[in-house]
Formats: sequence, structure tokens, C-alpha cells
Amino acid sequence: EAVNIGWIKGINLGLEWIKRRTDADKRQPDILIFANNDVVLDKPGWLERLCKHFENPTVGAVGPTSNYVIGRQNIACNVPHITEEETNTLSGFFMAVRKEIVDAEGGLDENLSPNGIGGGDDHDYSIRIRRAGWRLVIARDVFVWHSGSKTFMERLGAEGYNKHWRACDKALVAKWGEIEVLRLFEHPT
Repeated sequence: EAVNIGWIKGINLGLEWIKRRTDADKRQPDILIFANNDVVLDKPGWLERLCKHFENPTVGAVGPTSNYVIGRQNIACNVPHITEEETNTLSGFFMAVRKEIVDAEGGLDENLSPNGIGGGDDHDYSIRIRRAGWRLVIARDVFVWHSGSKTFMERLGAEGYNKHWRACDKALVAKWGEIEVLRLFEHPT
């Protein structure tokens, strides 16, 4: 029987599998994509456009725009002819990360979410990536449709959902401090 172990543990297990596989056959992917199970990619060329943002060697992680995401990645923030925007945080619903960062930083912090299903891990990873000297960018030329919070609501209900996010926010502030967490949604330039 399949068991839902949660977003964070699922991503970390996937990262362990990739490490074992690449150690065994010596093929090294350059970019790893973390993606929720409720996303749809329906526009041809999305992968090429996403990877093009990594041509700048200072870019460590890239996230697309979406219909269901907080912050600047929301498609409502798009401006004509702007294809890239630097940011302080990327949402983990769909995030492309250089493998060398994953090798150096490790996986997602399993202590941030009270039940391992996720929450705050993407902001934590964004802080870790930036502190390691890398830039984060939003690929405004890539759109990923995101259903959003379906697993959370199904598992937690509305009251549990709100309680869960408050606990995740509290854990993130405890780890990084209030100033660093408030900086996440400021424009970096």
C-alpha cells in the first residue's frame, strides 16, 4: 500500500535516489526540478526556456510564474517583454535548482514542517541558496498551472491548514530570524 510521506521527505528521498544513481553510473544532471503533484505543463518549449535562465553562471535556482502562488511568481505580476526577474524567494511548487547546490546544501529541512507534508521548506532553501552566494530568478517566460493546496486541505481541513502554516512560519522565523523572513518578499534590487 502506498503511503504519503509528505512533500519534504518525498523530495529528500528523490534527491537520495538521484545521488545513488549518479554515483553508480557517473552521469550527472546539471539541473534538478522539485515539483508538486498538482502542476500542469502544457506549453511546448517550457523546459528549454526554463534552462536558458541558467546560462548566467550566478543563477542558482529558477522558478516559473503560476496562477496559484504567493509573491512575485504570480502571473499577475508579469510585465510585457520582461522574461526574468531576480527574487529573494522561490515557491517550491515548481523549482529548478543547480545540482551542485543540492550537493553542497543537501536536501530540504525536515524540521520546518510539523508533520513533514511541507511548508516553509522552499523559503528556507531560498535563503540557503542566497547565503551560498547564488541568485534566484523568476522565469517570466515560463508558466506552470498549479492546482494548489489540494493535499493540504484534504489532509488538514481549513482550520488545520491555517494552524499548519502558522507553525511553519514560526519554525522559519525561529531558524532565520524575523528580519530575514520579512526580506523574502522584498524586491532584491
